[in-house]
Amino acid sequence: LKGLKEMHDYSIDDRLYEFLEYDSFKTLQDTRNYIKKLQIRMAGDKFKKKSMYWFVRRKKDNLLIGTAALNDINFERKSAEIGYGISPDLWGNVYALQIIETLKHYCFEVLALNRIFGKTFIDNKKVINLTKSLSFKKEGVAKEFYFKNYKYIDAYLYSLIKKDYLEIDKAINNKKNIKKNIKKIK
Repeated sequence: LKGLKEMHDYSIDDRLYEFLEYDSFKTLQDTRNYIKKLQIRMAGDKFKKKSMYWFVRRKKDNLLIGTAALNDINFERKSAEIGYGISPDLWGNVYALQIIETLKHYCFEVLALNRIFGKTFIDNKKVINLTKSLSFKKEGVAKEFYFKNYKYIDAYLYSLIKKDYLEIDKAINNKKNIKKNIKKIK
C-alpha cells in the first residue's frame, strides 16, 4: 500500500477506464480496496500463484507511472495473461512498450513460460497496434466478451509464443552485431 496515494492520483482519471469494464475510482478507499483485491489474488506459494502485480516506477525520479500484471498464470501449461495500466498523463511516451518488453523478458526468460496472451476491447486501436508492433499475433475475436454501459463488446485476443520471441530476439541481436562490425570496419 506504499504507492496508494500515487496510484489514486491517476486512478481518478476517467480516461484510464475507456477500455475497462468498471468506472474510475472516486475515493482513496476505492483505490485501497482495489489494491487489497490484487493482494488477495497474489496470495499463495510460488507454484500456486495465479496472479502477480507490480507498481511501475520511472527510474529518473521514482514516479509511480502505472502497474504491470500477470494473470491466469498456469505453470503446467506454461502460460500467462499480461496486462498493464499507465497514468493517462504519461500516454504517448515509451512506457507501455517498455512494460510489455519487460513482461516478455520476465515471462520467457525468468519464468520459462511458453505463451503469453492478452485481450482488449475490439476498438482499442492503441493497444491493438502496440501489440502488433511487438510481434504479438491476433488469435481472434471473443464475441460479446465485455459488458459495459449495458451493452456487450467484443474482445480482440492476441498472443506471443516463446519460439517467436526467441527468433525476434535473435534477429535484433544479429542487427546489433552487424552494426558493431560495420563500425569496426569503418
